[in-house]
Amino acid sequence: MRASPLPYNESERIEALYRLNIIDTPAEQDFDDLTVMASSLCDTPYSLITFVDKERQWFKAKTGINITETHRDISFCAHALHSSETFIVADTLKDERFIDNPFVANEPNIRFYAGTPIVTDDGFILGTLCVLDSKPRTLSDKQIFYLRTLANQVQKLLQLRKIVNTSAYKLNVYQNGTSDAVFLLDKHLHIQDFNKVTNEFLWHNPDKIIKTGDSILNYLEKEYIPVFETNVKKALAGEEMRFECRIRHENNYLWWAITFLPVYNQFKEITGVVHTATKINERKKAEIVLQENEQLLQNIFKSSPVALLISRYSDGLVVMVNEALAKIALSTPNQLIGKLTKDFYTNPEQREDIIETLNTKGFIKNREIELTRSNGLSSPCLLSSEIITWKGEKMIMSGFVDISEIKFTEMELNKSLNMVTEQNKRLLNFSYIVSHNLRSHASNIKSIVSYLQEPGREEEKKEMIKHLSSVSHALDDTLHNLNEVVSIHNNTNLIFENLDIHTYVNKAIELISPQIEQKDAVIHNLIPENTTINYNPAYLESIIYNFLSNAVKYASPGRQPHITLNTYFHNNKFVLEIADNGIGIDLARNGDKLFGMYKTFHGNADAKGIGLFITKNQVEFMGGKIEVDSTLNKGTTFKIYF
Repeated sequence: MRASPLPYNESERIEALYRLNIIDTPAEQDFDDLTVMASSLCDTPYSLITFVDKERQWFKAKTGINITETHRDISFCAHALHSSETFIVADTLKDERFIDNPFVANEPNIRFYAGTPIVTDDGFILGTLCVLDSKPRTLSDKQIFYLRTLANQVQKLLQLRKIVNTSAYKLNVYQNGTSDAVFLLDKHLHIQDFNKVTNEFLWHNPDKIIKTGDSILNYLEKEYIPVFETNVKKALAGEEMRFECRIRHENNYLWWAITFLPVYNQFKEITGVVHTATKINERKKAEIVLQENEQLLQNIFKSSPVALLISRYSDGLVVMVNEALAKIALSTPNQLIGKLTKDFYTNPEQREDIIETLNTKGFIKNREIELTRSNGLSSPCLLSSEIITWKGEKMIMSGFVDISEIKFTEMELNKSLNMVTEQNKRLLNFSYIVSHNLRSHASNIKSIVSYLQEPGREEEKKEMIKHLSSVSHALDDTLHNLNEVVSIHNNTNLIFENLDIHTYVNKAIELISPQIEQKDAVIHNLIPENTTINYNPAYLESIIYNFLSNAVKYASPGRQPHITLNTYFHNNKFVLEIADNGIGIDLARNGDKLFGMYKTFHGNADAKGIGLFITKNQVEFMGGKIEVDSTLNKGTTFKIYF
């Protein structure tokens, strides 16, 4: 007898054998059936499925032989490990390798052996499917084919067994290592396997002990059965179902995350369903509280009188707006949601500066900005912003306070303050003028009266009386002028009418027509007819008359006077423009005296220095202003803003 040498890859072959976990496993009908078929097809009394271990040959299945293993040295199958072809010994007594083998020399007196190798996918020969006989013989080609076919089935059974064992191991680890309730059902909803947590899931019925083979419907809570049947039906059709639901647990309800997964066999056929249930009661309670808090926050947000906005930190996308902000923006919340915050700022650079400040400080408090409204205009607001986390995302919550009314009031106050300041200046100037002029006239009168009281010639006294008459006329003029200025500032019941300014210009031209003819002046009234202004008639007549008469009075002697009147709007203000080509004014020298009382600087004998002073007071009292542009020897342009 001669033992078979070891294959060149023996150590790797043994490792492959052990990976199958097949050695010393109980008999299995599927393997036994293959040995019965092999004996029948090959017409032999004995057949085996063998696996060659390090020191032994072990039989997984056998027909006609009662032993389960032999030593490797006397193994026929050890010789079949060297080739993938069927190893045949037609007559053991004629083969020196087996002539003195105990199974040849003694019972069962083996004279014939044929073994087809069992080969793994990675090429290792683990053993054989073999047939044996007690008389010499051979196999037909068809029988050899049958033997190879059955050996292939052994190999497939081993693969399937490995898959099943691996899946069972993983399922066992999963079932007993998870906090989920897991149970496996067949297509008829009979329990195939379950883990210990399943008892908790089905605890509403603690008197029943769960058993494999029972219908799961016997253990489910009644309210859950319709939901269960609907989803298990979909899983058996190939769908994976996942959802959350409440299931009654004694007198309470618990939240569970449920899954239904189809189970497939090696042929990709659905054979059942795995049902898992994860208790999520605490998480669900937290979610419900969070949802309630978020809803409360949203209700407070929406009803807040403070204008509020929530935008994404990453790109400024607006995700939430309340009615108060929409009102400022002259829009609706739905129209504003989805826009970018940079569109809200009249100055786009403001948002970048706001983000920079938020990154540095984490908040912004009462920063003044201009908020763009839907009509294209802007509204001044105070902005306060803070970085928050909302729905798991970094956001910016901003509050806006509309300060347009405050700004308007502030502007009006400033305007009033400026007006009062100007009036005070004028009154102060007025008081100086009154003091100077009245003292001057009083001093003259006092001197004349004193002279008249002294003894002297009658002719000199008559001359003094003439001077006294001139002084008293001058005093009367002064008092008249001063009274006119005072009346401007004391007149609070002015009448306003829609006045045709074109007509008023023509009236003024008619009033000074002798002077116009004397100077050979040309007046260009370019104001369109029916150009109206809501103004006091006396003031409008006085203003036009004073400017027009001055333009004629101070005409240049070296050229024909041309005076042009026109109207237009500038910055929403109605403007009357009067331009001439007269002698002009040295504004650098006399600009600050131009509208002063009794200020003259052209040397005209009839100049009194009161007209422009009164006109300026009238214009400014009505809320307007006067601008002047002049060049010596070229002309002057006055612009009266109404």
